[in-house]
Amino acid sequence: MNIILENEVTDQIADKYILLELDTFLRTTNGQRVKSYAVVSRDDIILQEIPVMENNQKLHADLMKNYKKGDWNYCKQAISFLQGKWKGEIDSFYMILATRIKELESKPKDDNWDYAIPTPQ
Repeated sequence: MNIILENEVTDQIADKYILLELDTFLRTTNGQRVKSYAVVSRDDIILQEIPVMENNQKLHADLMKNYKKGDWNYCKQAISFLQGKWKGEIDSFYMILATRIKELESKPKDDNWDYAIPTPQ
């Protein structure tokens, strides 16, 4: 899986590639939030997935929206459906996200929880 950080060319490559939002990083030095994206070449889409590609993209986007809101049930269902899509290239991210969700569910709900991952740069 190829991953890029949001930058000035992110929108420009969206014509040739499918960009699937992954984690958001919080730069602790300046408070800036930077999204990361998986880059999937449109040429790498499996023929059988072409008719449902837009639905899979929307479901992935909704997964990330609901993760940020803390809707774990929605996320678990979406992850279950999305596993194996995109030639399995995003499955490692889905497994990490599922592990995080399981850990978050085991703790008392924290109203101050922030989905962004702190990073020093």
